Amino acid sequence: MKSLSPILRVLMAITLIVSSGLAGAEDVFPSHPIRIVVPYTPGGVNDVVARVLASGLTEQLHQPVIVENRSGAGGDLGTLYVMRQPADGYTLLMTSNAVGISTAVKKKPAFDATKDLQPVSFVGTQWMTLVASPAFGPKNVQELVALAKSKPGGISCATPGPGTPHQLAMEFFKHNAGVDLLMVPFQGSAPALTEVMAGRVAIYFAAVSSADPYVRSGKLKVLGVTGHRRLSIYPNVPTFAESGVPNMDFGFWYGLTAPKGTPPAVVSKLHDAVAAVMQTPKVQAVMREQALEVEPKSTDEFAKLISDDVSNLRAVKKAANIQID
Repeated sequence: MKSLSPILRVLMAITLIVSSGLAGAEDVFPSHPIRIVVPYTPGGVNDVVARVLASGLTEQLHQPVIVENRSGAGGDLGTLYVMRQPADGYTLLMTSNAVGISTAVKKKPAFDATKDLQPVSFVGTQWMTLVASPAFGPKNVQELVALAKSKPGGISCATPGPGTPHQLAMEFFKHNAGVDLLMVPFQGSAPALTEVMAGRVAIYFAAVSSADPYVRSGKLKVLGVTGHRRLSIYPNVPTFAESGVPNMDFGFWYGLTAPKGTPPAVVSKLHDAVAAVMQTPKVQAVMREQALEVEPKSTDEFAKLISDDVSNLRAVKKAANIQID
């Protein structure tokens, strides 16, 4: 056998050095601080969850994990910022179903969540409750549907504004139950809840965490809950599916994503680290405080959740003729 030429030996040596360097880079990830971008102002569920995860990930990964708030355009600005960062695992997005809404419902989406983001780790879901004043006649979803069918457009439903998950939950309900409701938009959840408690607006799809204090004080009653099983805090309240209204697995989900193209080994390491953090008592306590239902998912399952979310929202947008700039 002929001996290798000097040029070939040099090329092989370079290949070995480069391969070794790449493998080493993955092995030592992370080698410097990681940022979790929250595309909203501080204080919301996204921010609270991001900060407790950052604390746990700092311990797991032995590098500082820093939360950075970049709000604007309903979360789009922070999302676009992360998408434009290097796909190396050092800039992550605290993602919610708002990315699906932006992708599926807006007239001119700034991005496609199914193509422009790399799912890393699903965190959990905060389901929604359909609430009303205690003086409102119907006691449950079945009675509400019957009343709504007898009075098309005669029952008002508050929302905190167009394009919000609350409005889309209402559209899902109208579509799946075959009823017509009168939408009454407000500037935020607080005034919407106030008007429903006063009985000036009939019903409201609320995040569990925002409505629960008023439910516990007797100022609101819960007619039904979204999701595929009853909520632990309202064990006696049937789901929409139990009440004869299917496909109401709609709520606020949260998870970590990265720029598309992030190396699989880096994604896997981040996913495993988040899974370990989610098992800690501190994080589990925060999840309970935020009324988040934690359900472990693989990165592929998380990707399917995003894809299914976008498909369902597009169907509802078409059926309800929703127009959001």
